[in-house]
Amino acid sequence: MTAPISGEVVEVNYEALEVPEIINDDPWSEGWLIKVEMPAGQEVDDLLTEEEYEEYLSEEELEEE
Repeated sequence: MTAPISGEVVEVNYEALEVPEIINDDPWSEGWLIKVEMPAGQEVDDLLTEEEYEEYLSEEELEEE
């Protein structure tokens, strides 16, 4: 598995594995997959915001057309 950050997986949402629909139905509450404990550092600050990611996806779609 690859991730945009480094760290240690400290919790897994086994309910999401058993009922994968909750990932789409409630991604911000019950549909989480893993919890990661991250070392202190710059990595989090370098992640895209939700808005930046939406813009990135839009640009990728335009390039594919």
